[in-house]
Amino acid sequence: MSKYSGKPSVVNRPNTELYSKLSNIDAMRERFEQIPEEIKAKAGQLRFEDERLIIVTPQVGEISFIIKERKEPERVVYSAEKSPIPLDLVVDLKEHTPQTTEVTTSIEVDLPIMLRPLVGPQMQMAADKLGELISQLNA
Repeated sequence: MSKYSGKPSVVNRPNTELYSKLSNIDAMRERFEQIPEEIKAKAGQLRFEDERLIIVTPQVGEISFIIKERKEPERVVYSAEKSPIPLDLVVDLKEHTPQTTEVTTSIEVDLPIMLRPLVGPQMQMAADKLGELISQLNA
């Protein structure tokens, strides 16, 4: 399993509040709709259907994620459905101060060794973009 981690960022929300937003697809949908369009464009195409987060990429097409693990208030794991390779989006939350949270995003993927040099940079970029998107939850 390969792990690609974005750089940690601090969000101006208590970790319990941030956890409740990230562990609930409906809450994420509501918050995402409030993010400015220029930030949404950087994140790529995202949409929410039922209890799924759907990411659209030019290389792979649609990837549907469901919440696989919740560990309140410190971790949420989204797992790709029907993916040819196991792929998880992981959000780790750590109290920075009582009113702020340090967030680290990562992608855990089971890549064959020969594909890592080709796909690894895209996985790293995706982990960074996910972190940027979550950092926008300051507002």
